[in-house]
Amino acid sequence: MKNARQFIPVIALFVLGLPTIYALGRSRNLRGTIIAYDPMYHGLKQASFVKNLEVTVADLGSAGNPQPLVKVVFEGFGKSQLSQDVLDGEKPFQGRAVRDKSCDEAHPRILSQAESEQALQGSGTFLLNQTHRATPLGPVESLVCYRVEVPAAER
Repeated sequence: MKNARQFIPVIALFVLGLPTIYALGRSRNLRGTIIAYDPMYHGLKQASFVKNLEVTVADLGSAGNPQPLVKVVFEGFGKSQLSQDVLDGEKPFQGRAVRDKSCDEAHPRILSQAESEQALQGSGTFLLNQTHRATPLGPVESLVCYRVEVPAAER
């Protein structure tokens, strides 16, 4: 009976720690160029102790990738998760990302310009950045989502 009591915490630690270890192993290195951003998240940032989000659409641009366009959510503290040249698509980004199925976009709308404030409302509405507004973008059926944690020093 005494051995069983000592064994229970080991089992509990294993059961609770296994998903964390599994999730850490599921991260991958993403490198690409941001082509669009969610203007609602971009405008709602506050300098506080709460994480702010920059929700973007990125072109991973690799020939072997079955879906070159993905949704990337950058999370971090402070008002800026990305430098302006990366957000504008002038420089590529790189970071460790974790796949998050909960934020996949089934039917995203990617606009070249905002016709009105109403056109920008709702989940899945993105605005092309300055660098990519002139490039025609065909219809996008869906976007898989990745989350990138941005340390304060990288901004």
